[in-house]
Amino acid sequence: MNSAGITIRPAVFPDIAEITQICIKGLPDDPTFNYLWSRRHEYPNDNYFFWLQKFKANLFDPRYTMLVAVHQKNPTPSFQKTEAIETIISVALWERNGSSSAAKKRARERNTWGNKLNRGLTWVENWFISKNYTRRDVNPEHLAQFQKVMNEVHKQHWEKKYPENFRLDLLCTHPDWREHGAGTMLTKWGIHNALQESVAVGVESSPMGFPLYESLGFCLIETKEVQVDGEDEILLVRVMVKEVDECCWSSLPAGAPQF
Repeated sequence: MNSAGITIRPAVFPDIAEITQICIKGLPDDPTFNYLWSRRHEYPNDNYFFWLQKFKANLFDPRYTMLVAVHQKNPTPSFQKTEAIETIISVALWERNGSSSAAKKRARERNTWGNKLNRGLTWVENWFISKNYTRRDVNPEHLAQFQKVMNEVHKQHWEKKYPENFRLDLLCTHPDWREHGAGTMLTKWGIHNALQESVAVGVESSPMGFPLYESLGFCLIETKEVQVDGEDEILLVRVMVKEVDECCWSSLPAGAPQF
């Protein structure tokens, strides 16, 4: 999948640091980021470190596919043969929910011995961190209430109403690369794969992402409120779904990558 020098590919372990930096730069426009990580300016190292650990865990989890959009720029011509310079500009994290043969096959292909080993090591690392360090950039009351609401959404929609689905857990583009098509390409990857497996596509949208998802055929099915007792501040969670059918083929690029 290519658009003006932009391609998408699976993320690999050396990408994690750059992915973390992109999210720290790109996510503050999302009200959810400010609601949860309200003390990140006081503790920027905590913010970076714990996001890095989250992405490490996601990368090796067989339920998830982490993708990056990269811009490739050819170096200045010279007598020596050199590779194109690659810059990661956007990241997406897709979760495959369900127990169908297609879902199990996808998880099995991701669950290599290398992934199992790295997942185990990362789990031990994160367990040790959780027992010895307190995350200081977070609002703990907001996070607890947010996780409660998200668990309710996941159970209601992505386990019961649409038990087989691709769910977009995260989509973030570097501010300098917005409106270049990277987010659209990463979202269409999920739509394309959902169509091939005849399952739904879901997302909990931010206000910034809502127009993109709506333009790709997602429909708003519920708006949930996140509010801590005794506080006036409310965070809205917009649950959207795209029930994939044959009419979607016309909006998808040919030759979408399979991974």
